[in-house]
Amino acid sequence: MSRIFSDVLQMSIVAAWMIPIVMVFRLLLKRAPKWVNLVLWGLVGLRLVCPFVPESRFSLMPKLPILSGYLYGNMIGNSAGNAFRADTLQTGTNFSNNISQAALDGSMGAAGSGMGAFGTGAWRITERLLSAFTILWLVGVILFAGYAVCSYVRVRRQVAEAMWLRENLWICDEVKSPFILGLHKPKIYLSSSMDEAQYPYVIAHEQAHLKRG
Repeated sequence: MSRIFSDVLQMSIVAAWMIPIVMVFRLLLKRAPKWVNLVLWGLVGLRLVCPFVPESRFSLMPKLPILSGYLYGNMIGNSAGNAFRADTLQTGTNFSNNISQAALDGSMGAAGSGMGAFGTGAWRITERLLSAFTILWLVGVILFAGYAVCSYVRVRRQVAEAMWLRENLWICDEVKSPFILGLHKPKIYLSSSMDEAQYPYVIAHEQAHLKRG
């Protein structure tokens, strides 16, 4: 679970770098077609949900050696992780050889000897913090998922007595403002108190959302 949390954290940090870049592009492309904005924000959304992206040496986002070392250390043992962390702090060393050596003899090896008790203790604190944040993140996921399910059920109950108008248009007394509900066959719900003169504009607005997905 800690590995999943670390992956999600790295994905979020990368997306956080992309957001201000997209905002700058939006200012520079004010006269561009609206679909350009959709593509730009779609890239941010894709980065948030896609755990795998092509590797490239040309990147605006640096790698995160702390999380990478934590994951690698979990795969081959704490001693190998210590050697990995030590080598990330030293330039000109072949950390892969030291990791293999640390994994075989169960010690930190030559590369990790300079860290001492402070490095080991600091890494233990880091692991505990990651574990605590993982639990907090998991609790948050469960709470937000539960809130989303409860909200969906509540809205479904509100529109249970909606009246069909035409096609995928429905009118309901409980609806305060127009919205779309449903994934397989989405429906547009309109408020019964809305002025009929506004229908064409509101419907066109909601249908634009459906058209663009």
